[in-house]
Amino acid sequence: IRENPTYNVRQYLDEIEFCSAYFNIRGVKGLEAKLLPDGFLDVPAALLGDVEVLGLAEHSFPSDVKLFIDSWRKAVVRYKSEYPCLEIVWVHPGLWLKKQGKLFEMRESYEKMLFEAVALGISIEKNLRYNLVPDEFEYIIPREKLVIGVDAHRLSDLASLHNYFWLT
Repeated sequence: IRENPTYNVRQYLDEIEFCSAYFNIRGVKGLEAKLLPDGFLDVPAALLGDVEVLGLAEHSFPSDVKLFIDSWRKAVVRYKSEYPCLEIVWVHPGLWLKKQGKLFEMRESYEKMLFEAVALGISIEKNLRYNLVPDEFEYIIPREKLVIGVDAHRLSDLASLHNYFWLT
């Protein structure tokens, strides 16, 4: 999502409810929002009362490690305290560090961020597309806070989820 979405978000949320009832499955309404340099997420605050899950993503962040870590800290504390009923999930955690080529160089900071997120009750995505969280850091995440994700944008992307469960 963005602060000014290009689609009708209310219609999207209504479709989740409709499909949930129609197919007799539990549909979960959620949004993925990118981290901004001021420690906010790029999402209309008015929508946060209408969803159950908020994904915190690191897309298109400026190339400044200190700013990234400071902004991330502000965001997780802010959204966890201001929206205690929301399930917050750190999606593809460390993707920005990985794209900067600093994931293992910043190992201690990354590890500390994972510990901080878990301490705040934030769920962590094990993203199969980007291999994040790397296996060596998974010990930090309690099983009940681990979310398996494939970053699926097409139906064919779900094949990797099938393969994951066959291999584990």
